Amino acid sequence: MIGLEVDSVDPVSKCDDQIVVGEIVSVSEPKADSSLSLCEVAISDNQQIPVVCGAPNVRSGGKFPVALPGSIVDGNQVQVSKIKSMESHGMLCSAAELGFGDSQDKLMELDDEAPIGESLNQYLERDDFILNLELTPNRADCLSIRGVAREVALLVESEPSHQPVPNIEPQSERQIPVSVNDPTDCPVFCRRVIENIRPDAKTPDWMRERLERVGLRCIHPIVDITNYVMMELGQPMHAFDIEVIDASEIFVRSSKIGEKLTLLDGDQLALIEGTLLIADCKGPIALAGVMGGEASGIREQTTNIMLEAAFFSPDAIRRSVSKYKILTDASHRFERGVDPTGQRVAIERATDLILSIAGGTAGITQEYRDDSHIEMRKTCTVRLNRVQRVLGTDIQHKTVEQILQAVNRVVESDGENWFVTSPSHRFDLNEEHDQIEEVARIYGYDNIPSCTSFEPGFYRNLSEQTVAPSSIREVLHAQGYYEAITYSFVSQEIDNKFNPNSEPYVLANPIADNLSVMRSSLWSSLIGSFLENYRRSQESINLYEIGRVFTSQGENMMLGGLRYGNIFPTQWGTRVRAVDFFDMKGDLERLYELTGKNQTLDFSSEPIAGLHP
Repeated sequence: MIGLEVDSVDPVSKCDDQIVVGEIVSVSEPKADSSLSLCEVAISDNQQIPVVCGAPNVRSGGKFPVALPGSIVDGNQVQVSKIKSMESHGMLCSAAELGFGDSQDKLMELDDEAPIGESLNQYLERDDFILNLELTPNRADCLSIRGVAREVALLVESEPSHQPVPNIEPQSERQIPVSVNDPTDCPVFCRRVIENIRPDAKTPDWMRERLERVGLRCIHPIVDITNYVMMELGQPMHAFDIEVIDASEIFVRSSKIGEKLTLLDGDQLALIEGTLLIADCKGPIALAGVMGGEASGIREQTTNIMLEAAFFSPDAIRRSVSKYKILTDASHRFERGVDPTGQRVAIERATDLILSIAGGTAGITQEYRDDSHIEMRKTCTVRLNRVQRVLGTDIQHKTVEQILQAVNRVVESDGENWFVTSPSHRFDLNEEHDQIEEVARIYGYDNIPSCTSFEPGFYRNLSEQTVAPSSIREVLHAQGYYEAITYSFVSQEIDNKFNPNSEPYVLANPIADNLSVMRSSLWSSLIGSFLENYRRSQESINLYEIGRVFTSQGENMMLGGLRYGNIFPTQWGTRVRAVDFFDMKGDLERLYELTGKNQTLDFSSEPIAGLHP
């Protein structure tokens, strides 16, 4: 009810409590005619069971999930069984078999600290549920755990408790200069060098578990950490291997004619001129805000990296997504807007995680920032009487003030009105009506009573000759017409038939080839609806539409109508007669009577483009 619709609630785990943490005590050598090994697996301090396994990563001393007899794995019940004359009292499991991932050829390895015999659900904290939220495009601030936490805090009238982010002291002087060619597209670019990372580091179970819950596949500790920070804070990040790029200088620039870039997913792009890139002295290394390049990506042997967190213009990212039809988690956030003040925080958070998980030496956090190209949060006035009038309820001054203070960064009051500055993460709060919507949302729509009485002057003063669209619809329905509701987009070919001299508004990104321009006449839409019915052998077609047309003079609301076929349905009591000019003339005269004017209409012949003489 506050705008974050819960689309579904799914259980996290597919495991039952008979799947536990086990430690392999010993592994027998596989027989010559088999790749299977017999493992002695400890499932408590004083109990061991034999388990037959053929996974390549089975090893003595390793800890893995063990399905005990009676448990259900991948839809099948585990039982004591004989395999190649060896008795197995359980099953060592892969991540895919437990619904934790897509790795089927290896066992799911657990941390050395995992307690033997504990339920896997309990150890991994999987006795939980996943809430799938359906977000509207204006709520990009909720594309993160922190953003959703802020909304929950509003509901329970509390303060969100954020993960503390330490300020990491630099341990080296290593820096990489950055040149931003167009600050309009990239007003903020933060980076930090981290050297001497352990190449054998592994993503810890707790992080792997959280990433998998939000649908992200674990790849490498550094990549996993950047993804984790993106999901936690809403700030997309990228890490470059500085041993394979020219780190003497990094450029944020537009692409040139003939440049190419192979992305991390293996796709090779022939870059269109004007695409926003991150590049080194040799050429492009990333499609800015969308995806990194394959050549500069993190590898198993990577030890020195450059972390990057930037604020890219939503317009620039939308252009890249539209050109190359590539949609990623990063572009999904950038094209809706990220907090332009959160880049340094993301760098510090990621650095803290990298140092604790993979070690390394952190350099100085460098930041390029041009605030002149960032839309500043402006202050708007919120009036109590306006809030009460729009919401139709006598909401109290104190209640409005509490909501405004909870939602916004700065709220000042003169006793009656408030002067509000919205926070940097709320791009959708600009005017007074936006703030009133927030008051209604947090106060609760159910708490706003239905209102059936209106104060004097609530309605606009209307001329007695103004005809309401509802009256027009009633008359046309009585005359046998059906209302057509069509797109405002039409084919340029059809639009030109009715307005050959017009210059229609051409859509930059049409949803279909035959819907490429804004219509300059309702006739083009009505003809399209007519043809759909005509092709289905309809004998009588009577359509009208009330809609907007778009010309060089501006936008106008128009009425259009169309008749075809017999004037009456085929029946025994009336002679079959085709509709003619006089039927349409009568329909127009009946509509004109709604104006209350007594004068008669004059009808004259006129050549009209698109119509037969």
